[in-house]
Amino acid sequence: MGGIIFTLMYVGKEPQSVVVQKSEEVAVEAVAIPADMPTNVPMYPDAILDRAEDIPGTSERNVTLTLVAQATVADVNTWYRGALKENGWSVTDDKVVAGYVLLKGENQNLTTFIQTANGTEEGTVVITERIRIRNQE
Repeated sequence: MGGIIFTLMYVGKEPQSVVVQKSEEVAVEAVAIPADMPTNVPMYPDAILDRAEDIPGTSERNVTLTLVAQATVADVNTWYRGALKENGWSVTDDKVVAGYVLLKGENQNLTTFIQTANGTEEGTVVITERIRIRNQE
């Protein structure tokens, strides 16, 4: 879809310059968690999904989610450390690299890698969660 918007402005008794701007409408697909995503993957409560990427492979599939939450980085990391000790999950790596906490959890054929950072808006946290789903045979 595309279109042209004409803006006319009249100030006082004398006509002013007319500025013509071209504006394009861009169709944007809704961002959604893949419908067939395993339901036991922990995701921070009340976080808003900002981006989702689903990359299939021959032996595994990688889903990367970017979530934004109203929280602190410390609160989010604490929540994930707890969630990755429930429902068959276990924390297999918990380290700080270049000032970022990197968490890794495993549950049978699932592995999740979590990284958090302060968001661009005050009081927000950006959570990047990559879920590796290994094919079961």
